Amino acid sequence: INPILGKINSGGYPPWAFFTGFLMFPNIPWPLTRFYHVFLNLISLFVLSLFSYQIGLPFGRKIGYFFIVSCLAISSNGTTLNNGQYGLIINAFLIGIFWLINFNKNYLAGLLMGLSLAKPNISAPYFLILIITKNIKALLLASVYLFIASVSISHLTQLSLAELAMRFLRQIKYVADDGMSGINFLVNLGINTEIVTIFLSIVSIVIATVIFYFLRNFSLLTLFAIASVIGRVFTYHRFYDNVMLVFLLLALLQLAFSSPHWLNILMATLVGLTLWVPPLIVERMTNPYGNIVQIIIWLIALIYLVITALGKGGKLSRT
Repeated sequence: INPILGKINSGGYPPWAFFTGFLMFPNIPWPLTRFYHVFLNLISLFVLSLFSYQIGLPFGRKIGYFFIVSCLAISSNGTTLNNGQYGLIINAFLIGIFWLINFNKNYLAGLLMGLSLAKPNISAPYFLILIITKNIKALLLASVYLFIASVSISHLTQLSLAELAMRFLRQIKYVADDGMSGINFLVNLGINTEIVTIFLSIVSIVIATVIFYFLRNFSLLTLFAIASVIGRVFTYHRFYDNVMLVFLLLALLQLAFSSPHWLNILMATLVGLTLWVPPLIVERMTNPYGNIVQIIIWLIALIYLVITALGKGGKLSRT
Protein backbone atom coordinates (compact mmCIF):
# COMPACT_ATOMS: atom_id res chain seq x y z
CA ILE A 1 0.00 0.00 0.00
CA ASN A 2 1.55 3.27 -1.14
CA PRO A 3 1.11 5.96 1.57
CA ILE A 4 0.36 8.61 -1.07
CA LEU A 5 -1.54 6.69 -3.76
CA GLY A 6 -3.20 4.11 -1.53
CA LYS A 7 -3.57 0.48 -2.57
CA ILE A 8 -2.06 -0.33 -5.95
CA ASN A 9 -4.41 -2.72 -7.73
CA SER A 10 -2.06 -3.70 -10.53
CA GLY A 11 1.49 -4.92 -10.67
CA GLY A 12 3.50 -8.04 -11.17
CA TYR A 13 5.63 -6.53 -13.93
CA PRO A 14 9.44 -6.70 -14.08
CA PRO A 15 11.34 -3.37 -14.00
CA TRP A 16 12.16 -3.27 -17.72
CA ALA A 17 8.44 -3.35 -18.51
CA PHE A 18 8.02 0.14 -17.07
CA PHE A 19 10.85 1.43 -19.27
CA THR A 20 9.16 0.03 -22.39
CA GLY A 21 5.86 1.30 -21.03
CA PHE A 22 7.02 4.87 -21.58
CA LEU A 23 6.92 4.13 -25.33
CA MET A 24 3.27 3.00 -25.17
CA PHE A 25 2.04 5.36 -22.47
CA PRO A 26 4.33 8.42 -22.61
CA ASN A 27 4.09 11.21 -20.05
CA ILE A 28 1.82 13.43 -22.15
CA PRO A 29 -1.70 14.83 -21.53
CA TRP A 30 -4.26 12.08 -20.98
CA PRO A 31 -6.51 12.82 -24.01
CA LEU A 32 -3.46 12.80 -26.27
CA THR A 33 -2.27 9.55 -24.64
CA ARG A 34 -5.55 7.88 -25.57
CA PHE A 35 -5.27 8.94 -29.21
CA TYR A 36 -1.63 7.88 -29.31
CA HIS A 37 -2.49 4.47 -27.85
CA VAL A 38 -5.26 3.99 -30.41
CA PHE A 39 -2.79 4.96 -33.15
CA LEU A 40 -0.30 2.31 -31.96
CA ASN A 41 -3.04 -0.31 -31.90
CA LEU A 42 -4.21 0.59 -35.41
CA ILE A 43 -0.64 0.13 -36.64
CA SER A 44 -0.51 -3.20 -34.80
CA LEU A 45 -3.75 -4.36 -36.42
CA PHE A 46 -2.36 -3.36 -39.81
CA VAL A 47 0.80 -5.39 -39.11
CA LEU A 48 -1.38 -8.35 -38.08
CA SER A 49 -3.41 -8.01 -41.29
CA LEU A 50 -0.27 -8.04 -43.44
CA PHE A 51 1.09 -11.05 -41.58
CA SER A 52 -2.12 -13.07 -41.77
CA TYR A 53 -2.49 -12.24 -45.48
CA GLN A 54 1.08 -13.41 -46.03
CA ILE A 55 0.30 -16.75 -44.36
CA GLY A 56 -2.88 -17.26 -46.36
CA LEU A 57 -1.72 -15.94 -49.75
CA PRO A 58 -0.12 -19.23 -50.95
CA PHE A 59 -3.65 -20.64 -51.07
CA GLY A 60 -4.97 -17.72 -53.13
CA ARG A 61 -5.87 -14.06 -52.61
CA LYS A 62 -9.37 -14.80 -51.36
CA ILE A 63 -7.99 -17.20 -48.77
CA GLY A 64 -5.50 -14.51 -47.79
CA TYR A 65 -8.39 -12.14 -47.12
CA PHE A 66 -10.14 -14.90 -45.18
CA PHE A 67 -7.06 -15.23 -42.97
CA ILE A 68 -7.16 -11.46 -42.31
CA VAL A 69 -10.84 -11.55 -41.36
CA SER A 70 -10.29 -14.60 -39.15
CA CYS A 71 -7.63 -12.76 -37.15
CA LEU A 72 -9.47 -9.44 -36.94
CA ALA A 73 -12.62 -11.29 -35.79
CA ILE A 74 -10.95 -12.43 -32.54
CA SER A 75 -13.32 -11.00 -29.93
CA SER A 76 -10.58 -10.13 -27.44
CA ASN A 77 -9.23 -7.57 -29.94
CA GLY A 78 -12.11 -5.33 -28.88
CA THR A 79 -11.69 -6.17 -25.20
CA THR A 80 -8.00 -5.31 -25.39
CA LEU A 81 -8.72 -1.92 -26.93
CA ASN A 82 -11.57 -1.22 -24.51
CA ASN A 83 -9.37 -1.94 -21.49
CA GLY A 84 -6.37 0.04 -22.73
CA GLN A 85 -4.30 -3.14 -22.81
CA TYR A 86 -1.38 -3.60 -25.20
CA GLY A 87 -1.48 -7.26 -26.24
CA LEU A 88 -1.97 -6.22 -29.88
CA ILE A 89 1.21 -4.14 -29.71
CA ILE A 90 3.11 -7.08 -28.24
CA ASN A 91 1.78 -9.25 -31.09
CA ALA A 92 3.09 -6.69 -33.58
CA PHE A 93 6.54 -6.90 -31.95
CA LEU A 94 6.41 -10.71 -32.18
CA ILE A 95 5.39 -10.57 -35.85
CA GLY A 96 8.32 -8.22 -36.41
CA ILE A 97 10.59 -10.80 -34.77
CA PHE A 98 9.16 -13.47 -37.09
CA TRP A 99 9.91 -11.39 -40.19
CA LEU A 100 13.36 -10.29 -39.03
CA ILE A 101 14.48 -13.83 -38.20
CA ASN A 102 13.40 -14.98 -41.66
CA PHE A 103 15.43 -12.14 -43.20
CA ASN A 104 18.36 -12.95 -40.89
CA LYS A 105 18.19 -9.53 -39.20
CA ASN A 106 18.87 -11.04 -35.81
CA TYR A 107 20.13 -7.97 -33.95
CA LEU A 108 16.90 -6.10 -34.73
CA ALA A 109 14.93 -9.22 -33.82
CA GLY A 110 16.65 -9.20 -30.44
CA LEU A 111 15.73 -5.56 -29.87
CA LEU A 112 12.08 -6.30 -30.63
CA MET A 113 12.30 -9.33 -28.33
CA GLY A 114 13.39 -7.02 -25.53
CA LEU A 115 10.50 -4.64 -26.27
CA SER A 116 7.96 -7.48 -26.39
CA LEU A 117 9.00 -8.64 -22.91
CA ALA A 118 7.15 -5.63 -21.52
CA LYS A 119 4.40 -8.24 -21.11
CA PRO A 120 6.45 -11.36 -20.32
CA ASN A 121 3.41 -13.56 -19.64
CA ILE A 122 2.80 -13.30 -23.41
CA SER A 123 6.29 -13.15 -24.88
CA ALA A 124 8.61 -15.08 -22.52
CA PRO A 125 8.11 -18.47 -24.29
CA TYR A 126 9.34 -16.89 -27.53
CA PHE A 127 12.62 -16.07 -25.79
CA LEU A 128 13.10 -19.83 -25.38
CA ILE A 129 12.80 -20.20 -29.17
CA LEU A 130 15.83 -17.93 -29.55
CA ILE A 131 17.74 -20.04 -27.02
CA ILE A 132 16.87 -23.41 -28.56
CA THR A 133 17.64 -22.20 -32.10
CA LYS A 134 20.92 -20.70 -30.82
CA ASN A 135 20.18 -17.24 -32.16
CA ILE A 136 23.07 -15.64 -30.25
CA LYS A 137 22.77 -12.20 -31.87
CA ALA A 138 19.10 -11.84 -30.98
CA LEU A 139 19.70 -13.14 -27.45
CA LEU A 140 22.56 -10.68 -26.96
CA LEU A 141 20.57 -7.61 -28.04
CA ALA A 142 17.52 -8.65 -26.05
CA SER A 143 19.62 -9.14 -22.91
CA VAL A 144 21.41 -5.82 -23.35
CA TYR A 145 18.09 -4.01 -23.77
CA LEU A 146 16.58 -5.65 -20.67
CA PHE A 147 19.66 -4.73 -18.61
CA ILE A 148 19.72 -1.09 -19.74
CA ALA A 149 15.96 -0.75 -19.24
CA SER A 150 16.13 -2.27 -15.74
CA VAL A 151 19.08 -0.10 -14.68
CA SER A 152 17.25 2.98 -15.96
CA ILE A 153 14.17 2.18 -13.87
CA SER A 154 16.39 1.41 -10.88
CA HIS A 155 17.98 4.84 -11.20
CA LEU A 156 14.62 6.57 -11.71
CA THR A 157 12.96 4.96 -8.67
CA GLN A 158 16.14 4.98 -6.55
CA LEU A 159 15.61 1.30 -5.78
CA SER A 160 18.21 -1.41 -6.25
CA LEU A 161 17.70 -4.09 -8.88
CA ALA A 162 17.39 -6.65 -6.07
CA GLU A 163 14.62 -4.63 -4.40
CA LEU A 164 12.80 -4.18 -7.72
CA ALA A 165 12.96 -7.93 -8.30
CA MET A 166 11.59 -8.68 -4.80
CA ARG A 167 8.72 -6.22 -5.24
CA PHE A 168 7.93 -7.77 -8.62
CA LEU A 169 7.72 -11.25 -7.07
CA ARG A 170 5.64 -10.03 -4.11
CA GLN A 171 3.09 -8.39 -6.41
CA ILE A 172 2.48 -11.53 -8.47
CA LYS A 173 0.31 -13.12 -5.78
CA TYR A 174 -2.03 -10.11 -5.79
CA VAL A 175 -2.78 -10.28 -9.51
CA ALA A 176 -2.80 -14.02 -10.21
CA ASP A 177 -6.00 -14.81 -8.31
CA ASP A 178 -8.39 -13.00 -10.66
CA GLY A 179 -6.99 -14.35 -13.92
CA MET A 180 -8.28 -16.97 -16.34
CA SER A 181 -5.61 -19.58 -16.97
CA GLY A 182 -4.32 -22.90 -15.67
CA ILE A 183 -3.20 -21.08 -12.52
CA ASN A 184 -6.77 -20.42 -11.45
CA PHE A 185 -7.86 -23.99 -12.11
CA LEU A 186 -5.31 -25.26 -9.57
CA VAL A 187 -5.93 -22.40 -7.14
CA ASN A 188 -9.62 -23.32 -7.10
CA LEU A 189 -8.55 -26.78 -5.92
CA GLY A 190 -7.15 -25.13 -2.80
CA ILE A 191 -3.46 -24.87 -3.73
CA ASN A 192 -1.56 -21.74 -2.71
CA THR A 193 -1.38 -19.10 -5.46
CA GLU A 194 2.36 -18.50 -5.14
CA ILE A 195 3.12 -22.23 -5.22
CA VAL A 196 0.91 -22.73 -8.27
CA THR A 197 2.46 -19.75 -10.09
CA ILE A 198 6.02 -20.95 -9.50
CA PHE A 199 5.13 -24.58 -10.25
CA LEU A 200 3.40 -23.82 -13.55
CA SER A 201 6.19 -21.45 -14.57
CA ILE A 202 8.70 -24.27 -14.15
CA VAL A 203 6.40 -26.73 -15.93
CA SER A 204 5.92 -24.34 -18.85
CA ILE A 205 9.68 -23.83 -19.24
CA VAL A 206 10.31 -27.59 -19.22
CA ILE A 207 7.50 -28.35 -21.68
CA ALA A 208 8.43 -25.50 -24.01
CA THR A 209 12.13 -26.40 -23.97
CA VAL A 210 11.47 -30.06 -24.81
CA ILE A 211 9.01 -29.26 -27.61
CA PHE A 212 11.16 -26.51 -29.10
CA TYR A 213 14.21 -28.77 -29.05
CA PHE A 214 12.53 -31.52 -31.07
CA LEU A 215 10.89 -29.03 -33.46
CA ARG A 216 13.79 -26.56 -33.67
CA ASN A 217 14.21 -27.05 -37.44
CA PHE A 218 10.51 -26.95 -38.20
CA SER A 219 8.17 -24.13 -39.22
CA LEU A 220 8.72 -20.92 -37.29
CA LEU A 221 4.95 -20.36 -37.34
CA THR A 222 4.51 -23.73 -35.62
CA LEU A 223 6.99 -22.71 -32.91
CA PHE A 224 5.18 -19.39 -32.43
CA ALA A 225 1.84 -21.20 -32.19
CA ILE A 226 3.20 -23.54 -29.53
CA ALA A 227 4.68 -20.62 -27.60
CA SER A 228 1.33 -18.82 -27.64
CA VAL A 229 -0.51 -21.79 -26.09
CA ILE A 230 2.11 -22.42 -23.42
CA GLY A 231 2.14 -18.75 -22.48
CA ARG A 232 -1.67 -18.51 -22.39
CA VAL A 233 -2.32 -21.66 -20.34
CA PHE A 234 0.55 -21.70 -17.86
CA THR A 235 0.86 -18.04 -16.85
CA TYR A 236 -1.50 -15.35 -15.53
CA HIS A 237 -3.94 -13.93 -18.06
CA ARG A 238 -7.36 -12.41 -18.43
CA PHE A 239 -9.73 -12.63 -21.38
CA TYR A 240 -8.15 -9.72 -23.28
CA ASP A 241 -4.89 -11.68 -23.60
CA ASN A 242 -6.57 -14.21 -25.90
CA VAL A 243 -5.18 -12.04 -28.71
CA MET A 244 -1.88 -13.87 -28.16
CA LEU A 245 -3.40 -17.08 -29.59
CA VAL A 246 -3.57 -15.58 -33.08
CA PHE A 247 -0.43 -17.58 -33.96
CA LEU A 248 -2.17 -20.82 -32.98
CA LEU A 249 -5.17 -19.89 -35.13
CA LEU A 250 -2.99 -19.05 -38.13
CA ALA A 251 -0.95 -22.25 -37.82
CA LEU A 252 -4.12 -24.37 -37.71
CA LEU A 253 -5.72 -22.48 -40.62
CA GLN A 254 -2.53 -23.00 -42.64
CA LEU A 255 -2.62 -26.70 -41.79
CA ALA A 256 -6.32 -26.99 -42.71
CA PHE A 257 -5.87 -25.36 -46.12
CA SER A 258 -2.62 -27.13 -46.97
CA SER A 259 -4.04 -30.52 -45.96
CA PRO A 260 -7.88 -30.34 -45.82
CA HIS A 261 -8.32 -33.45 -43.69
CA TRP A 262 -11.46 -33.34 -41.53
CA LEU A 263 -9.41 -33.42 -38.32
CA ASN A 264 -7.36 -30.41 -39.43
CA ILE A 265 -10.54 -28.52 -40.31
CA LEU A 266 -12.21 -29.51 -37.03
CA MET A 267 -9.25 -28.37 -34.94
CA ALA A 268 -9.01 -25.01 -36.72
CA THR A 269 -12.77 -24.51 -36.30
CA LEU A 270 -12.79 -25.36 -32.59
CA VAL A 271 -9.89 -23.03 -31.80
CA GLY A 272 -11.48 -20.35 -33.98
CA LEU A 273 -14.74 -20.58 -32.04
CA THR A 274 -12.95 -20.19 -28.70
CA LEU A 275 -11.47 -16.94 -30.02
CA TRP A 276 -14.32 -15.53 -32.12
CA VAL A 277 -17.24 -16.00 -29.72
CA PRO A 278 -17.70 -12.96 -27.40
CA PRO A 279 -16.82 -13.60 -23.74
CA LEU A 280 -20.34 -12.94 -22.43
CA ILE A 281 -21.75 -15.70 -24.63
CA VAL A 282 -19.02 -18.10 -23.51
CA GLU A 283 -19.78 -17.35 -19.85
CA ARG A 284 -23.55 -17.72 -20.24
CA MET A 285 -23.37 -20.94 -22.22
CA THR A 286 -20.67 -22.74 -20.26
CA ASN A 287 -20.50 -21.06 -16.85
CA PRO A 288 -18.67 -22.04 -14.68
CA TYR A 289 -16.77 -24.30 -17.04
CA GLY A 290 -16.25 -21.96 -20.01
CA ASN A 291 -12.63 -21.10 -19.26
CA ILE A 292 -11.78 -24.72 -18.53
CA VAL A 293 -13.31 -25.82 -21.84
CA GLN A 294 -11.28 -23.22 -23.70
CA ILE A 295 -8.05 -24.25 -22.00
CA ILE A 296 -8.71 -27.92 -22.76
CA ILE A 297 -9.30 -27.11 -26.45
CA TRP A 298 -6.09 -25.07 -26.61
CA LEU A 299 -4.07 -27.86 -24.99
CA ILE A 300 -5.55 -30.44 -27.37
CA ALA A 301 -4.67 -28.13 -30.27
CA LEU A 302 -1.11 -27.84 -28.94
CA ILE A 303 -0.72 -31.62 -28.74
CA TYR A 304 -2.30 -32.06 -32.17
CA LEU A 305 0.00 -29.48 -33.72
CA VAL A 306 3.10 -31.10 -32.22
CA ILE A 307 2.07 -34.62 -33.31
CA THR A 308 1.23 -33.36 -36.80
CA ALA A 309 4.56 -31.57 -37.12
CA LEU A 310 6.51 -34.62 -35.96
CA GLY A 311 4.46 -36.78 -38.29
CA LYS A 312 5.75 -34.85 -41.28
CA GLY A 313 8.96 -36.77 -40.76
CA GLY A 314 11.29 -34.08 -41.93
CA LYS A 315 12.25 -30.44 -41.91
CA LEU A 316 9.61 -27.91 -42.85
CA SER A 317 9.92 -24.43 -44.23
CA ARG A 318 11.07 -21.87 -41.67
CA THR A 319 8.34 -19.46 -42.80
